Amino acid sequence: MFKEARIANPYSHWSGDGMRGVTAWITGGVVLMLAGMVWMLQGIGLLPGSFMSGQSFWAWAGLASFIAGLVLTLVGLGRRARS
Repeated sequence: MFKEARIANPYSHWSGDGMRGVTAWITGGVVLMLAGMVWMLQGIGLLPGSFMSGQSFWAWAGLASFIAGLVLTLVGLGRRARS
């Protein structure tokens, strides 16, 4: 009698399903790794010219960001291989 209404999920491409979700995981991971590398280099003093230069906090924050980005990238690559 009544037809079932289907409502599209506008956030389905962020769920990690499909190629767009995989690309988001990989892109986010690479961006986080690059930012982490810059922060780490500034923190240990190899990239001078910032208030972050020579501050050990930024070296550790950069390392943590790099590792988190690496994990995101590897998860995205793993999902890509299964797709």
